[in-house]
Amino acid sequence: MMENLLYVLDVVKEWFVYAQKNYRKQALLFLVMIGVLIAASYSIFPSAREKIRAKEMEVLVNNDFLYPNKVKTIHYHELDKLLKEKPAVTVIFAIPNGKEYTNLLKLMNKEKEVSAMNRMIYFYPIIYDLDELSQKYQLNVKKGMIDIIFFSGGTEKNRIQLSSETVMNNQVIQRINTLAVTEK
Repeated sequence: MMENLLYVLDVVKEWFVYAQKNYRKQALLFLVMIGVLIAASYSIFPSAREKIRAKEMEVLVNNDFLYPNKVKTIHYHELDKLLKEKPAVTVIFAIPNGKEYTNLLKLMNKEKEVSAMNRMIYFYPIIYDLDELSQKYQLNVKKGMIDIIFFSGGTEKNRIQLSSETVMNNQVIQRINTLAVTEK
C-alpha cells in the first residue's frame, strides 16, 4: 500500500519536473484541452440550453395563472408541437412583464371571466427569440401589444391585438370566445 502511494507521488513529481521544463507546451496543451471541453459541451449537450430555458419559463410564468384548467402555459419550444397536435388552438402571445401582462393576469385570474371562456387558452410567454417569433407570427409585442391568435390545423385563422387599455375591457373574453367562429 505504501509502495503504491510512493509510486503515485513519484509520478506526480516527475510530471511537475516535466511541466517546469516544458511550461509553454503545457500551457498550450491546457488551453487546447479547455477549448475542446467547451466545444464538446456545445456539441454533446445541445438540449441543455433548451431545458434550462424551459425550466426558467416554468419558474417565471407557470404559477401566474390561478385557473390552469382554462389557461395553460406553453413551455419554451413546444408551440410548434402543440399547433401540430391540436386541431384548434387559441394562443396568447405576450412578454411576461409590464402593464399589459399585469392587466392580462388580472383578467385571467378573475373567476367570473375565466368561467365564461368556452375552451382552453394557451399562453406563450415571449422571453427568448422575440424577433424570430415576432416575424414568424407577425406579433406586435414590441409595441406593447398582446396578440391572441386562433389556429386551426396549424395555420392562423383569426387574431385579436390588445393594448393595456383594452385588456381590462370586459368584452375581451367574449372576443376570445368568438375567435374560433369568425374568420379573417
